[in-house]
Amino acid sequence: MYFFRNILTLTGALIISCFIFPLGTPYAVGHAIVLSFKTKRWEWFKLIIRFIDGIFYALGYLLFHTAKFLDILWNTMAGEMFEDIVTTREDTLFGVRGITISESVGKEEVSGFLVETGKKFTKGLNKIFGQSQHAADAYHLGLLRKELESKYYN
Repeated sequence: MYFFRNILTLTGALIISCFIFPLGTPYAVGHAIVLSFKTKRWEWFKLIIRFIDGIFYALGYLLFHTAKFLDILWNTMAGEMFEDIVTTREDTLFGVRGITISESVGKEEVSGFLVETGKKFTKGLNKIFGQSQHAADAYHLGLLRKELESKYYN
C-alpha cells in the first residue's frame, strides 16, 4: 500500500509541477526586476539570492533523501551481512523494510549487543557524519518518526 500511495503522490506532484515551474519561475524573476525599478534599492537582489538559495536547498534535500533511500535499500538487500558483522543476535532490525543501516546498528548499540567490529563500525559512522553517537541517534529518531507517523497516517 505504501508503494502505491507514493506512486500517486509522485504523479500528483509531477502534474502540479507542470504548472508551478513554468508560471512560478518567470514570476519570481519578473517580480525581482519590477521591484528593482520601483525601489531602486537592493531588495531585488535579496529576492534573487533567496530564489537561488531555495533551489540549492531543494537539491540538497533531494541528495540527502536519495542517500537515505540507498541506505534503506542496502539494509533490505544486505541486512543479514551487516547483522553478522556487528552483532551475534539474529532478532534485529537488519533486513527490515523502511529501516536504515544506522538505525539497525543503533538499536544494537543502545541494547548493548554490538561485538567489537560493530563498535568500530559505529565509531566510523560517527567520524563520517561528525556526530558523537550517529547510530544511536538514528535509532531514537526512527522511533520518534514512527510514533509521529502513526498519529497521522493510520
